[in-house]
Parts: sequence; structure tokens; C-alpha cells
Amino acid sequence: MTRDRRDSEYVTLIQRLLLTILSNKEKLDAIGHPKWKTAQFRFMIPSVAYPPSNDVILIYNILDAYGYGIIKK
Repeated sequence: MTRDRRDSEYVTLIQRLLLTILSNKEKLDAIGHPKWKTAQFRFMIPSVAYPPSNDVILIYNILDAYGYGIIKK
């Protein structure tokens, strides 16, 4: 069974998952599974990847380049 990729709840869930992974990158680098080191979560392939995922990765990369981080309050 697959989800409707246009479903706003699904989009939100995927974007939150990516932000959680990206925000915890340092911790995952230090104590994460060895496969984490070869994972490409910050790499975007517009013609292949899911567009909402590309959007959140792009925003994260821009903020990170300017020295900002995303934290949960």
C-alpha cells in the first residue's frame, strides 16, 4: 500500500523526518550506524527525488551555509 504523495499530511511527515535527521547529523556522525557515513541526505536530484523533500533539504542547506541551525523548542 502506498501513500498519496500529494497528501499534505504525508508531505509534512516526510519533511519533519528529514529535518530531524539533518538536525542530528553531528550525533549520527559520532554514534550512528556505519551506513550513516555513506548516506546522502543532503544531496538533491531534482529529476528523481520527491519535490517537498528537495525543498526542505534546500532550506536546511541554505540556513546551514549561513551558520544557522534548526532546533526544537
